[in-house]
Amino acid sequence: MRFQSLDQFSEMEILETHNEAFSDYQVPMQLSLEVFQYFNLRRGVRYDLSIGAVEGNTLIGFILNAIDFWTGKLTTYDCGTGVVPKFRQKGIGDQMFKELLPMLKAENIEQYLLEVIKTNTAGINLYKKRNFMITREFDCLQVEREQMLGELQKLQKSSSLNKYEYQKLEKIDWDVARDFWKFLPSWQNSDRSIQRVQESFNYLGSFYQNELVGYMVFEPHGSITQLAFHTDHRNQNIGYNFMNRMQKESPDLDKFNIINVDSRDKNLLALLKKIGFETFVSQYEMILEL
Repeated sequence: MRFQSLDQFSEMEILETHNEAFSDYQVPMQLSLEVFQYFNLRRGVRYDLSIGAVEGNTLIGFILNAIDFWTGKLTTYDCGTGVVPKFRQKGIGDQMFKELLPMLKAENIEQYLLEVIKTNTAGINLYKKRNFMITREFDCLQVEREQMLGELQKLQKSSSLNKYEYQKLEKIDWDVARDFWKFLPSWQNSDRSIQRVQESFNYLGSFYQNELVGYMVFEPHGSITQLAFHTDHRNQNIGYNFMNRMQKESPDLDKFNIINVDSRDKNLLALLKKIGFETFVSQYEMILEL
């Protein structure tokens, strides 16, 4: 077995190994090439700083990494680590990680960031053994369209939204928007990730006296990326109005989701659950200082 950086392989080769490795995962991921390329562009993947395990001429394992600044430090983000089922339990993941670290340190990477599903006890223990520390917890939620519509109809009858103006936006003024955050968005929901593929998102803004006081960023396939409000305009039913507008813009969707909501954000979670969202998986965010 040998180890090579993933820039030595075609994206299709990497994707085929990815789909096989995640075919029996708790949240199975079978991606098309177009979606795979989109995700990797959005997250900032660097194939030259990602690594694969090769048996014969076949890629049988990988660690797919993105590189960017995070909390002021040059950071690697693990976009996916996998080994195809036939080659598991052979220590290949550990070997790839050991081969990878010198590559990252040579690029002056300061920390390594990842997310792991909370029920993946073996993975969590392995990361702890590598000295990763849990930094926070995320909830991933989803709702069926009919459930959302029913809840929104109930809420609309008892809410007054006349003092706010709602507009579709071409983009977000991030200098303003960052002041609305209670908690830092996760890597793939960050403003930097959004800006890499900004034409792929829809943007809604809520204005009070011509001042932006809330916004939502979402993808046409029904995935909410960011939802935030000015401190003085929280609990004003703005979020319900955003959700109503989102579902009208996506009439053919049966389901909507939002991933990696910081578990400390009780107000946002309460809003989502009032509209019918339910948690389908929870994750830990973990960081290793290099």
